[in-house]
Amino acid sequence: MPHQKGYASARYELGGLNALVRANYYGKVRFRPDDPANDEEFGAKVLFDVNVGYRFNKTVQLTVGADNVFDTFPDKQQKAANISFGRFVYSRNVSQFGQNGGFYYTRLELAL
Repeated sequence: MPHQKGYASARYELGGLNALVRANYYGKVRFRPDDPANDEEFGAKVLFDVNVGYRFNKTVQLTVGADNVFDTFPDKQQKAANISFGRFVYSRNVSQFGQNGGFYYTRLELAL
């Protein structure tokens, strides 16, 4: 886990339209295995989430959005001993954030 993490967000609403933009900052992390020759450091990253929605009436809202909209991934490991014959391109021992990239969605909300 990074020692530093932060976020900033902005929300906008006008009539039935609403939008959100959020920046998530993850500080650098260091992997220190038993052999110091295999130490690795993974740089800080900023991931962005966005969504835009429209409320048609009091009961129906449609939202389109993305978490990690720019499909940012952690740094890849460089030391052969840490990669384990190509099976672990991303560190399985330290993690700033997920390794699945962007998540895109459409959401329909119905309030009954």
